[in-house]
Amino acid sequence: MDGNVIEETGNKGMVPFLFQGQYYDCETGLAYNRFRYYSPKMGMYVSQDPIGLASGILNLYGYVKDTCWLIDPLGLKTYRRKNGRFGKKPGRKSKANKIAEIELNRRKGVKEAWRQEQAMVRTEGYGTRQWSPTEIKELLETGKVSGYEGHHINSVSSHPELASDPNNIVFKTKEEHLMEHNGDFHNPTSGELVNRI
Repeated sequence: MDGNVIEETGNKGMVPFLFQGQYYDCETGLAYNRFRYYSPKMGMYVSQDPIGLASGILNLYGYVKDTCWLIDPLGLKTYRRKNGRFGKKPGRKSKANKIAEIELNRRKGVKEAWRQEQAMVRTEGYGTRQWSPTEIKELLETGKVSGYEGHHINSVSSHPELASDPNNIVFKTKEEHLMEHNGDFHNPTSGELVNRI
């Protein structure tokens, strides 16, 4: 219970993890692959594929058609990369990761722009737009003004490097924001950055 080995038989120091994440069970001599068991001695699964013929192979005890190009890590679906490689090179990101990162940067930029706008109004008495006295009060109390959203002056689709830059963000009402994009948010925008500092 404290992490010490009580008894170890067989190969001392053996690592029980096998091909494709299978876990070798010394007691049964089988490898457990989450949804079925594999016999290393027989060289095949001893449990049927839980997805049956949907795996694309007629042998319900098979793995994948070609283990050089295909994997089935959970035993539920065959995966293959177009170029035959699995995973990404170090430092490379998937398209989904890039989109999520850009969205996160957009939000960070808007949040920081609100923070800087609040600081500017507090120290200078004015902001990057003409706020009403009621809006100034709300901005100073809450850090933002309801009914306004951050507009990226230079569209993030064309300039992803400016997504988190608070100087690339001005505050617009929904209607003003749509007008900046000529009635369609897919239309890119561009312009001079602001300076709140």
